[in-house]
Amino acid sequence: MCRRVFGSWFVTVNGCYETAPYTINMWKKALAKLPSDFRPRRILMFGLGGGGNLPLLNTKFPQSEITVIEWDPGMVEIARHIGWLSPHHPTRVVVADAEQAVHALEGTFDLVLYDLFQGKDTAHVGFNSVFLQTLQKKFAMNGLLMVNAFCKPELFARFDQFFTRLRSWKYLANQLAMYDAVLPDGYTNVREEAALMLRTAAGDTRFSCMEQPGLCGMRWHVGPFWCERYFSDREPQILSGSSRVLIWQPLLRLDKPRGWHRSFARITPAMTGFAEITSPSAYWETWTSHAKRHRKEWLLEQTKFIIEDVSLATFMDAYHQAKLFSEGSRVSMDGVPAHVRGQESLAHFFLARDKETGVPVAGLAVLDVPEAHQSMHLASFMDASVAQTSVGTGLVDEWFQASITRGIRFLDFGLFYAAGDPKEWEGFSHFKSQFGVRFIRYPKPLVRWVRGRSVDNTAGPSQPPSSR
Repeated sequence: MCRRVFGSWFVTVNGCYETAPYTINMWKKALAKLPSDFRPRRILMFGLGGGGNLPLLNTKFPQSEITVIEWDPGMVEIARHIGWLSPHHPTRVVVADAEQAVHALEGTFDLVLYDLFQGKDTAHVGFNSVFLQTLQKKFAMNGLLMVNAFCKPELFARFDQFFTRLRSWKYLANQLAMYDAVLPDGYTNVREEAALMLRTAAGDTRFSCMEQPGLCGMRWHVGPFWCERYFSDREPQILSGSSRVLIWQPLLRLDKPRGWHRSFARITPAMTGFAEITSPSAYWETWTSHAKRHRKEWLLEQTKFIIEDVSLATFMDAYHQAKLFSEGSRVSMDGVPAHVRGQESLAHFFLARDKETGVPVAGLAVLDVPEAHQSMHLASFMDASVAQTSVGTGLVDEWFQASITRGIRFLDFGLFYAAGDPKEWEGFSHFKSQFGVRFIRYPKPLVRWVRGRSVDNTAGPSQPPSSR
């Protein structure tokens, strides 16, 4: 049934809204939860309904290519009649069952909207393993998936087995969730690697390593306060010690166990990123076309520059002599000596020099974490005189090649700009994102105040939900 009330269309089937001001506003608020810098090139919609989502997507992402899968040809005609399926915004519509249509889709999609129902029930295809496995393969490296489960939250448990849930929320009678792609097999977030934290604590007396079954944290002193931080989906046990603030950064987990409070402020990274070396002989194939072009230019520029793996002292001297292209690098660079203390053999300092003069012009400091088969970005700098060259790409290219030689599988690029971060991070984050980087977006951390006494955690730490 199609009705127009005060200028707004209401399209219902068996008494349920397919498209109405209610559903349009629900998806408008859902799309507002996407990262502010998210620009999908290709969008896939499962379920056209009356087409009410199309104007939202065309307005928010005017350059995107939209594909819609809808099994009912009658809905396609309704959307055209109402005007939401407009020739002014070309949209590819596939009239077919989602389970069959998904196999025939070509390429990958940056944003997927799943909104399929049969009457008041969610469509059975959402519980189909073959469909979800195929959908995984159609997911772009940094794609996002949004699912409307209506009043059937058990649908999320099924999607949880194939995708990484970033957040879930309610809109009146509806329940929705946002998903990322699953992390590669064998990947461990380097920020929860016990071996790295033990070495860091051994090299810096300000820190102490807090080992627990299945996780490891760090305790340090800030003015009159002590802090303790963990990166893990396992809830930290409350250990004895001084009064302190516990900071627990879940990686995927979205619940809030008893005694913990969700932090209003972002006191841990909002987003980090890593690149996986899947083809050592052609590691650059996952890079953007812009980065590939700069790599070619760098290969030509090697007649002008040379890159060496130097000592920490030589690297820091070069940094202090440089007229920095970005003053923001001073903050990260000054902490390098302390960060590598006690593990210098695992650190690498790549220094680019002008071949003719021998003057250092740029540098990149990284630290290997062999237990996690990773190498992590610590800091970098560039002299203003080479800002228009491809030296920056050349340093990253050297990092990739050296990592392959040492059997490294993942390159951790560290922090990336997210909404609320300092604006000066944005440019360098854009540069780093070109090298086949996969992003990890973290929920806001949980915090807890612990008094200076032994606390009996008789129930033990809670575990992530089984669907994880």
